[in-house]
Amino acid sequence: MGNICYLKHNTLITGNFLSKLMEKETKKNILILIVPIAVIAIAGFGLINAGIISTDAPDLNPNQINVTLILNYGEDNIDEYTVQTTESTVYSVLIKASEENNFYVVAEYYESFDSYLIESINNVKGEGDMFWQYYVNGEMGMVGANSQTVEDNDVIEWKYEKFEY
Repeated sequence: MGNICYLKHNTLITGNFLSKLMEKETKKNILILIVPIAVIAIAGFGLINAGIISTDAPDLNPNQINVTLILNYGEDNIDEYTVQTTESTVYSVLIKASEENNFYVVAEYYESFDSYLIESINNVKGEGDMFWQYYVNGEMGMVGANSQTVEDNDVIEWKYEKFEY
């Protein structure tokens, strides 16, 4: 390109000079594109960090809750599960966890109380003075498991414990 000449406003411009001028224009055009993109990216990251913009997947089911289920068999033998469900009772969370994690629950329904009695969980059967009792967030359940509702982030613990007379 060194031996090509151009005439601009009655000024002779050699190819090398034109090449350098085009490089400067290209760099200028690139900067004009990069600077706004960088500003938008930095602002976007700031909005994400501030919690204004979320990168989490949208909640497709607003009724879905996350519950921690603990099965306490005694003697430091504990299983723990995280259950995502639209069901909202202690009993329904236990049943869902059993289906998802392949353990058995045997329960008997008592119509006169409109309640289930849990007879066994994961082949550990209540017998003699031992039985399954549930707790929600550390508080002992005072109604049937199918009547006790739970909320998002609750902790349900089923304890295999001795009945105290």
